[in-house]
Amino acid sequence: MEKEQIKRTLTGTAAQRPARKIILVRSVKATEYLSFCEEMGCDWDGGCA
Repeated sequence: MEKEQIKRTLTGTAAQRPARKIILVRSVKATEYLSFCEEMGCDWDGGCA
């Protein structure tokens, strides 16, 4: 059985920020990246793809 390739388009925005050792943003119920983006929206400091 052959696997179909999934085409994905991601957009990103380059931004200059001060150097940091870690950026920690906790989630209440997200278990992976996309559910995290849905919970935080695209206005959080790290941005979402």
